[in-house]
Amino acid sequence: MALCPKGYGDLLQGALVIFSNNLNTSNWKEAAIKIQKLINQAIVKVNGDLDIQVEIRNKELMYQDIHHVIRPSAVEQKTCREIEDVVFEQVKRSCQGKWPSICYFIQGTRDQTEGLKLTLVVGIGIHKGIWSTVEEKIEGALQSFKSTDVNIYIELLPSRIDSLGIV
Repeated sequence: MALCPKGYGDLLQGALVIFSNNLNTSNWKEAAIKIQKLINQAIVKVNGDLDIQVEIRNKELMYQDIHHVIRPSAVEQKTCREIEDVVFEQVKRSCQGKWPSICYFIQGTRDQTEGLKLTLVVGIGIHKGIWSTVEEKIEGALQSFKSTDVNIYIELLPSRIDSLGIV
């Protein structure tokens, strides 16, 4: 199997994905490291240029949220309109032109109808090492809106910056 971040075909990498029903993930890293060592030894014997990464997954433990449309006149839409300018200005300052998108959606599992989360998603094309700082700055900018009845969750996603320009 080959894996890569969506839209990043140039980062395509071979992967051995092992599916497990085990709910206790405490030994997964150790197991993956041992399997990785075995694979690396075999690769050296066959073809030293090959790169295969080991990943262990349990479908029950994987992220399964989906995005729902924000309905017109919903309290979440009102909240988005209230925070839009503040978020935009903070993202511009924090990401310095290295962001192609800001969007809002309601998040939850497929069958979930209550307790859905209003989520602010910012696509950024900067090194992950400063993501926590960017997220903290956005959270700080949203402090004045914490009195609302709607919690706002923030997700940062890796994104490519194209040559069309960013505000």
